[in-house]
Amino acid sequence: MKSKSAMLIDVILKIPGKKQVTVISIGEAQTFDIAANGDIGYDKEHALELRRAIGLGISSPVGAIIVRQFIPNSEELVTFPNGKQGMMPRKSIYAIATGNEKFEFLSAEDVELAMTTDSETGERIDPEPYVIYQDIQAFSDVTMN
Repeated sequence: MKSKSAMLIDVILKIPGKKQVTVISIGEAQTFDIAANGDIGYDKEHALELRRAIGLGISSPVGAIIVRQFIPNSEELVTFPNGKQGMMPRKSIYAIATGNEKFEFLSAEDVELAMTTDSETGERIDPEPYVIYQDIQAFSDVTMN
């Protein structure tokens, strides 16, 4: 039987295209790049590090996994707050809540709420531009626990 970490990595890898995965646990965040072909990072150890980080998030009191999927051919020319211009890709954002030996796939609505709420004050903040909030459950055949 696969570990919970391995099951969640399988779900993440089913999301097509280039992705950035941020794993948050015990006040620490680690970010991993995943290529469109499923390669994790640029070193063979990165896949093991991702598995460990997810395992730590599951075993911690509270954690999260945020997946940013970069949508191909979606770049738009934008002006950044500093006045410079650059290309900004559209992104889909998915999330998984972790902790206490469990995980929960968040709905698109819950992802949007989490991403537009200040974690310190609880106040609503503006959504990130060029983002579509998504439900990761669509990529899973894993039974919620």
